[in-house]
Amino acid sequence: ISGSGVQDRDSMIMGHKPFLVISDYLTRSGIAVMRFDDRSVGGSVIENIEEITLATSVDFATDVEVMVHAARLHPEIDRRRVGVIGHSEGGLIGPMVAVEDDSLAFVVMLAGPGVPGYELLPVQQALLMQSSGADPARIDEILNASMSLYELIEASASEQELREHMSELVHIQLSIQGLELSEELVEGAIDEGLDVLTSPWMQFFLMYDPTPVLAQVHCPVLAMNGTKDVQVSSRQNLPPIQQAMQETGGDITIVELEGLNHLFQPANTGSVDEYTAIEITIDPIALEVMRDWIVEVTDND
Repeated sequence: ISGSGVQDRDSMIMGHKPFLVISDYLTRSGIAVMRFDDRSVGGSVIENIEEITLATSVDFATDVEVMVHAARLHPEIDRRRVGVIGHSEGGLIGPMVAVEDDSLAFVVMLAGPGVPGYELLPVQQALLMQSSGADPARIDEILNASMSLYELIEASASEQELREHMSELVHIQLSIQGLELSEELVEGAIDEGLDVLTSPWMQFFLMYDPTPVLAQVHCPVLAMNGTKDVQVSSRQNLPPIQQAMQETGGDITIVELEGLNHLFQPANTGSVDEYTAIEITIDPIALEVMRDWIVEVTDND
């Protein structure tokens, strides 16, 4: 299950194909893998492309449910052992699928969120800026402006209030970058920011708390994060995932991998800028941990 944005079946990102690497590794270990193109990309055709702008994680979960059903229909697949592996937003979606499907064998959350988006995004912004060497005072400015926007969204603020605060955020960002734009371009940046902030996907992501759903998951769950992940912090997200499942007696395995980034590459800072420069697509240790765990929890013989 892919992360946010439109991804092909390889989850192609910055010269890497992590889902292809995972698929190849698991297949060589006797674990069949089904990958699929997200809506509107690759072999996935959508008649009205505008529908993509209305979709949320809940809609994408229904796509996964269809794929799980298709996997079970394959004559060479043991339908009792079908599970899902999700990265980033895909890690959020996996448990959604599990609570609707009592027969799901397992869920792997690769850098999956354990807190609502309004908590995750400020930490993400701070870590991304820190990894690029930003001034701490500037980071605080960005975070304060961003969190004000999220609070306004939660309070169902008016369009005018949102615009005023988005304008403040855009001007701070331009100041940090040392850019002076025309009024027309600034207004365009504000419009674009508001479009993203008020989109159905972002509205859902900001307010969705993964833990009540995790508490209802009955199949085994593996939650993995790297310590250098600046997009979904392991320190912020792994503890609530573990707590939510343990409190209801769930089968949860937590693995924090030292020195790995959001893509599970060995990294120096974890910065997104490093993704392309790192030759390794996924650290072999991460692949081995995932394979061994899947084999263990699906050993029905």
